[in-house]
Amino acid sequence: MTEETTILESTLFPPGYGDFALQSSDGLICHISRHILAYMSETFRDMFSLPAPEGKEEQSTESHTPLELTESGQILELFLTHIDPKRQNLRIDPSAIISLLEMARKYQVPTITEWFESEATLKHEGMNNSQVFASEPFIEAHPILALYCAANFNLSTIGQFALQVFASCHESRTQPTVQFLDIPSYLEGAKLRESRRKLFATIISQLADLRQGGLSASYSGTTCSICTRSLCGWILTIERAVTYEPSWRAFMGAYGQCPEPRCGCRKLKWSGQFKKELVEWERKVKTAESSMPAWPF
Repeated sequence: MTEETTILESTLFPPGYGDFALQSSDGLICHISRHILAYMSETFRDMFSLPAPEGKEEQSTESHTPLELTESGQILELFLTHIDPKRQNLRIDPSAIISLLEMARKYQVPTITEWFESEATLKHEGMNNSQVFASEPFIEAHPILALYCAANFNLSTIGQFALQVFASCHESRTQPTVQFLDIPSYLEGAKLRESRRKLFATIISQLADLRQGGLSASYSGTTCSICTRSLCGWILTIERAVTYEPSWRAFMGAYGQCPEPRCGCRKLKWSGQFKKELVEWERKVKTAESSMPAWPF
């Protein structure tokens, strides 16, 4: 603590909320029951079990001198919120989760880590303009951050799910940050992602080859220049979609944009000629997407 630090009382854990006071590095004082601290944290349990110094026997069950910690007020309140049995339905804050997990490890509170492992893969319902929507799980929204958590806190299940998401999510979610980047797991995710792209490249190659089934199965003539141009544009749309997001969802989204033939080359829409192939392609991609990567790798 420095002389310039302003001392403030927490509004979430005000005086009287508990008989033990903790002071953050930026001067926020939080009050919590020492029994809760001892029950939830092995570190605090060991500390409270130590005998009082000679000549300083407690006169009261309430601590008047806060125990100074190195964590900030934001993280201290978040930490206490997670061990306070009165607080329910807690959500992951991406901006604070690393610091929270570090504090949980430092003070030996495994319930926080267990909560994170469970919460990271859950969807939650919310309201937007009177419409109910389901928010995506933390792991899907933040796969790089999830990989960092898995690598630094020994969370193998989180690591497996994060690699699974990394392999097929949109490219915008794979951009690394210098602050939270675990290079080995990131490179493993990039390898899985490249493998997924190669799978789609094989599928697109089969789709583009007019000599193999599909378009040529019921048509013996040549496709006119107009339809050939449209067909090439469609295939390029699919290729671009799976380059940015190598997933079955992205593939089918682009596949569904198939243009109608503009002349008498085809009586049916081109995309309708690959029904049998689609079944096999879907099976291969879905098998890859549902496969759980190894962790550690």
